[in-house]
Amino acid sequence: MDIQKVKELALANGFKLKEQADGSMDLNSYVYDFANAIEQAAKAQAVQEGFVLMPTTPSCEMWSGIARDLGRYMQMHDRYCPKTLKKYFDRFIGEIPEWMNKEVKDWDSDHAFATADLPAFIYMSMVEAQETTND
Repeated sequence: MDIQKVKELALANGFKLKEQADGSMDLNSYVYDFANAIEQAAKAQAVQEGFVLMPTTPSCEMWSGIARDLGRYMQMHDRYCPKTLKKYFDRFIGEIPEWMNKEVKDWDSDHAFATADLPAFIYMSMVEAQETTND
């Protein structure tokens, strides 16, 4: 929350401006610190364990990394299967995320993924990127 909003709320709720060391009239610094602490505590409580706060429009961080790599993989292949995805990771991306290893049971399989698997993988990689941003 910005300083002006904190000041408006504080003054509307009985706080008073005090003369500061530089001669200006303002709220004491502990009021701003307290408002920040309350805001952080409220945000922490707003997101339950196991959930991630996601923006309505994905950020650059969310679309970069594995999400973008998976989109490129989809552009380069007509048929999506664990074997070709594993090769793609080995060549272009690197380590396979733990959550994806749990989803894909057999990386040597030539059987095609279900239609929704890759979009779900993209979504999950965006969630992972957002978790990192929230930390």
